[in-house]
Amino acid sequence: MDALAAALAGWIMGLKHGLGPDHCAALASLLVGNPLDRRRALSISLRFGLGHAFVLAFFVSGASLVGAAIPESWERFAEMFGGLLLFGMGVVVLRRGTLHAPTSDAPRATLIGGAFALSGVRGLLLSLPALLLARHDWVGIAGYVLTFGAGVTTAMVGFGLAFGWARSAGDRFGALGARLPSTLVGGFAVLLGLFWVGNNLVA
Repeated sequence: MDALAAALAGWIMGLKHGLGPDHCAALASLLVGNPLDRRRALSISLRFGLGHAFVLAFFVSGASLVGAAIPESWERFAEMFGGLLLFGMGVVVLRRGTLHAPTSDAPRATLIGGAFALSGVRGLLLSLPALLLARHDWVGIAGYVLTFGAGVTTAMVGFGLAFGWARSAGDRFGALGARLPSTLVGGFAVLLGLFWVGNNLVA
């Protein structure tokens, strides 16, 4: 597999990963509630995606260089952590209608994006093409990991802009249109977070 093919495969897999329900629920929880224009939706989504991509690249690149394996227990506990975080975010959105004040968008979006990447580290490492690892093709591995992160960020930005557009459309319906998205997003985040935790407890 050459570097270009590895990069393309990484980007496609990153797009798929980025549109996972937990990522979308977390990003929607960050976007809902406060006044939302296209620029703010883009900023939050981009920071969430970049934080996610950085954590994935850091851990997977390090593990690949030293030949370390990520144990299944890491993935299980990271998913439980992500589920608890998502549950907490959903509760706050249900109670307050929003997760935070607009002035705290940037750091929280980056940190939360990074936190949700922890459960994907093992999956990304396992998805690295075996031929690249066997040949120690570090250029191909780097291309795959970096474009995977780019795919995740692309997916997050696309989802964030679409969500922002839908939010703006809902605002035309007055108080109901402003409150309903928070109720739906918060409720979904709570239920998905509980499922994530429960599913890993019985695994």
